[in-house]
Amino acid sequence: MSIHSLKQEQRNSMSSIPQEMKSDEAKKLFIILSTGMQDAGKKATLAFSAACSALALDKSVSVFLIGDGVVWADQNITKEIITPGFPPLDSLIDNYIEFGGHLAMCSACASDEGACGIEEYRLLKSPSLRAEVQVQGFATIMENVFSGSNLSF
Repeated sequence: MSIHSLKQEQRNSMSSIPQEMKSDEAKKLFIILSTGMQDAGKKATLAFSAACSALALDKSVSVFLIGDGVVWADQNITKEIITPGFPPLDSLIDNYIEFGGHLAMCSACASDEGACGIEEYRLLKSPSLRAEVQVQGFATIMENVFSGSNLSF
């Protein structure tokens, strides 16, 4: 499905959203993705599908990868993930970034010390780390949690 047809579909469903939900604050969506490979990428696929849908609704969207979810910053890992009924995860992430989505990962989880217990990923030194990923800390989570709508996967 193209982003243009997705936008039209989403706009058609907008009439059911109460007026109070159409404020500036409701134009921001912050998604926290902490699930890694343990579900074969299903929650990651859902998170990026939701993110792309929100972009189609002209929302400002940020996806923050934390804990086991930092694996999705590695483009080699996402290439093999396909959840039935959805586009491949790699395509979803590419579309999300192409259409203006912000992608960040936890600085503690990405460190060489592996503060989140995922030292095997050492993503900051990986040649397959997506160039668009920004490394950020907990202040980013707090700032975004208090400034709009939030989802967690």
